[in-house]
Amino acid sequence: MKQFRLWMSVAVLFVLATPLARAVEAPERFIELLLQSDGQYVTLVKSSVRTGRAPITTLEGESGQWVIRAQDATGTDLSTVILPDPRVRYSDALVGSGTQASLLASSVVTAPSAFFTVRVPYDAQITQFTISRLTAPFHLTAVPTSSARSTSGNGNSAAAVSSSVLAPIGTIAWSSSSSSEGGPCGGVTGSRYRSETLYQGGPSDNRVDIVFMGDGYTAAQQHQFRQEVITVRDALLGSTPLKEYQSFINIHAVYAESRESGVDHPEEGVARETALNMRYGVGGPLCIDTDTPALVFEAACSAPAPADVIMVLVNDTPRGGCARPDYSVTSMGQGDPLGPSTVIHEFGHVFARLADEQHLL
Repeated sequence: MKQFRLWMSVAVLFVLATPLARAVEAPERFIELLLQSDGQYVTLVKSSVRTGRAPITTLEGESGQWVIRAQDATGTDLSTVILPDPRVRYSDALVGSGTQASLLASSVVTAPSAFFTVRVPYDAQITQFTISRLTAPFHLTAVPTSSARSTSGNGNSAAAVSSSVLAPIGTIAWSSSSSSEGGPCGGVTGSRYRSETLYQGGPSDNRVDIVFMGDGYTAAQQHQFRQEVITVRDALLGSTPLKEYQSFINIHAVYAESRESGVDHPEEGVARETALNMRYGVGGPLCIDTDTPALVFEAACSAPAPADVIMVLVNDTPRGGCARPDYSVTSMGQGDPLGPSTVIHEFGHVFARLADEQHLL
């Protein structure tokens, strides 16, 4: 029941966003930041201004989560995003075999540093972003859109976030002149990889766009990747609560071709040349990730629409998954019938920010 309520709350937020998005005459824009941090400092790797709506955010955070505040030249907060510590990953594996596997062996892995993406509503007054860590729980519900800000005076305001519950990590200067603008992905022209839409619930400006991409699939294995995405798609849209909200979801596939099949297993001395440089053993034996996450974000630029959720499928065994705040990586177990369940579990981590209170679907 707890999982159902949490997923429903997220779905309802997107439902509520629909009339708001339709009411805006001019296209909305958002700023997408690619940041790197080890918890002591923060660096801006890249930023872009893109057409679309920034995600709706419920401003409620637990101690240890991060707060990103967009500010003007006077230091006034214009909008806020609260997200889990981007260094934390959930490493998951199904226990058992065949159809009898029903338990999830999970562990929490904290990386030394992490790349992560943040989206905030565009505002011409933004001159800097301040990143902090919550030292106590915080709750405030708001909708981060420029239209809401113009009517309420502060929109997704962080003014109510007391500095007494914030531990500073760093501040980065920002200006629109230093950001790429236009194009399908913040200045990226053309698509590096072939892509297609495998499910269209509606226009992307008020839908959740899920982008799947693969690693360790050669050119000859792209049909296999497509079939695995379709299998996951059907399982995802057939699971409550998403099956009740299918019309609010779009699903896309990006065909990232690797030179070799499978991914790296450093503990076994196995290294393969793949599109996204994925490897096992990132802080845990079944946690799969890449040391070059920019490759994941760049591949997402080939999708037909900006990605709200990025899901990476790995063509290797054993089955397992690892989720970060901005994307998840899952091994389907090369045909394992329980592979889709692992993918759905990782989707819960990324999309709904769930920890492991969710049960195995």
